[in-house]
Amino acid sequence: DETSHSVEKIIASDANTILYSGFGDEFPNHEKLEKLGFSIIPIYDWREVHPLGKAEWIKLVGILSGKEKEAIAFFEEVKQKYKDTKKLLIDIKKNPTVISGNLIGDIWFAPAGESYMARIIQDAEGDYVYARTEGTGSTQKSIEQIIKDNRTTDFWINPGIGTKQQIEKINPHSKHLDAFTNGLYCYSPNMQKFWERSAAEPHLVLSDLIHIFHPEIEEIKTLHFYEKIH
Repeated sequence: DETSHSVEKIIASDANTILYSGFGDEFPNHEKLEKLGFSIIPIYDWREVHPLGKAEWIKLVGILSGKEKEAIAFFEEVKQKYKDTKKLLIDIKKNPTVISGNLIGDIWFAPAGESYMARIIQDAEGDYVYARTEGTGSTQKSIEQIIKDNRTTDFWINPGIGTKQQIEKINPHSKHLDAFTNGLYCYSPNMQKFWERSAAEPHLVLSDLIHIFHPEIEEIKTLHFYEKIH
C-alpha cells in the first residue's frame, strides 16, 4: 500500500529509488522525496495489453538493481516459454466460448476487447464473447445483455469470488448461465499468488487457460493460478 509508508520510514530504509504502481495519483510526498534525492518511478505494466509486454517490465527492475543481464535472460526465457506453450494449440479444432468478470451493483464489468485478458484468452484459443468491443480496460454490460449473450457460453472465468454460493448470493442471475454449472473458474483461491507472479510469468497464465479450455492437451497437467469453483 503506497499510502502506508511515511517519509521517515522511507528515508530510514536507505533506498534511493521508489517504484510504485502509477495507478491513480502520484506517489505520496512525491515532491518532498525528490528534493531529498529519491528517484520516483511509476510502473505501468498494468497498462500493457500484451502478456509479454507486462513481463518485459522486469528489464527495468534489472537495470535499476544492477542485474540487467539476468533480467533480460529471464524475459527471453519467459518469451520462449510463452511461444512454446502456444504451439501446443496447433491442432486445436474448437474454440470454446468464454465470458469474464461479474456483476458489481447493476453493471457487469468485463474485459474490453483490446485488453490484456481478452488477448490472453485469444492466445489460449478461447472465443471471448466481447472480443470485438473497443478499449483496453473494462466494458460495461447490463445483466440482461449478459444473459442474452452468454446463456450457453462454455466457460466463465474471473468472477472474483471463490465459491458458487457466494457468487449466487451477490448475483442471483448467475444460475441462468450454463457456465455457472459447467465451467466456472477463478484465480480467487490463489488471488495473492496471481497478483504477485502472473505479470512476470504470463506463460503460466496461458498454460492455465489452455488447460481449462482444452483439457485434451495432455502436455499440461496442472493449474498454477486457477481453480475450478464449486
